[in-house]
Amino acid sequence: MKSRVLALAPAALLAGLAVWWSAGGDKPPATVRAVIPETATAPRYVEPAMDGQLALDGYQQLIVNAGLKARFDALLALKTPPDLAWLTEQLEHELTAAHLPAGARQRALALFASYLAYTKELAALPASGSSAKPDLTQLRDRFNAREALRQRFFNASDRDGLFGDEVRDDQQALARLEIIGDQSLSLAERQQRLAKMEAALPPEVRAERAASLAHITMAEKSAALRAQGGSEDDVYRQRASDYGTAAADRLAALDRQTDDWQRRLSAYSGEVSRINGDGSLSADDRQAAIKALQDKQFNAQEQRRLAGALELMRIKAAAK
Repeated sequence: MKSRVLALAPAALLAGLAVWWSAGGDKPPATVRAVIPETATAPRYVEPAMDGQLALDGYQQLIVNAGLKARFDALLALKTPPDLAWLTEQLEHELTAAHLPAGARQRALALFASYLAYTKELAALPASGSSAKPDLTQLRDRFNAREALRQRFFNASDRDGLFGDEVRDDQQALARLEIIGDQSLSLAERQQRLAKMEAALPPEVRAERAASLAHITMAEKSAALRAQGGSEDDVYRQRASDYGTAAADRLAALDRQTDDWQRRLSAYSGEVSRINGDGSLSADDRQAAIKALQDKQFNAQEQRRLAGALELMRIKAAAK
């Protein structure tokens, strides 16, 4: 998904050609251009290194895509809690500095207002990670609740542009979790179904997943070495031999981050079990205690990963 978000120029070009084709034109419009904000000199504005690019099609209309959502998310990260007036003013400044046509500016501002309203209600949804072991039903309920909110705030075209890649990735992840957790299937049957799903993916998505699987193979290689009694120095030397010292250094740092994440995840799961088993607490008290624990142990980005991480932990424990 990441590469699709970052590779905006080809996506923007295809979107522009799609507009021309649907309009029945006999000649393609001018090349799609990416709009990169200029550096502003006004000291009152924060000028972050923003993700994504705003892009226009050949008719100077704003292209609604993952890059636009990335820009909105980067803006939201500037103010916690969100300040509607300040964020809107910041976006207006960026759009003006980027010399967008008036129509494209108005479109971006209108979508941003809808996106702010959407994220506000999204934050109010019950967290599916509020139990120690959320199941697939909870994860699907959370997914469906997000989709219902998006339908309220965006039309079908805008939903697909802003969230399409994310939705498809989430659907694939849920389908894989269902297969992995299906105890009625043998290991061979699960592998067969997962392989069938993989073959049905678009070529660019398969390429992305192949890169991910290469990392998994490397992780399995390291795990096998550790299982044979190899030390962390042995793992480092193996990685340095296979991928170079710079990559080995990065992987060692990633190992430390992963170990810390797993440690916090296990501690959180155990504490949630303790809270849920405390008969002296009311349901509201338990929910409040779990939310306070989440806020203490995990930042906002980590909390979005929490439900899926707990489900994977449950599946791995059940498979032992």
